[in-house]
Order: sequence, then C-alpha cells, then structure tokens
Amino acid sequence: MERQQPWSESVLEQARVLREQGESLRECRQALPRGSESGTYARDLEGELAAQAERCDAAAASLETAGEALAAHEAVLRERRRR
Repeated sequence: MERQQPWSESVLEQARVLREQGESLRECRQALPRGSESGTYARDLEGELAAQAERCDAAAASLETAGEALAAHEAVLRERRRR
C-alpha cells in the first residue's frame, strides 16, 4: 500500500485520538450509576466522538483521493512541459 499523504495522516491521527477519548469516556460512564444524568450525558458524548471519528476517516479518504488526482494532474502537466 502507498504511503499516506501528511495531511491525511494528520486527519487519521485525529480520528485515532477521538476513538481513544471515546473509549476512556465509555470506561468512566460504566462506573456511573445506570440511568444517571451524568451517564446519559457521557453516552451522548461517546456517540458524538464516534461520529467525529467517522467524519475524520471520511475526510482522510477524501484527501487521499484528492491527493491522487492532484498527483496525476501534475504528472500530465510535467509531461506537457517536456514536449
């Protein structure tokens, strides 16, 4: 597999951090009494962290696709300049 571009690596790192925060939050929530307001709030935050991580994954994939298209376009321009 090709090495990822720095910008997508950064976005993927953010997704990893969000997932770790979600795991940590889940552990804390499990220590709270069931049905407590804090537990409900923590569960909602868990869901938001997971959603943000998914958006980061999608953004990284989009950046990779854009990077590949840009590289292909640059190759065409280089070839045209050589002619």
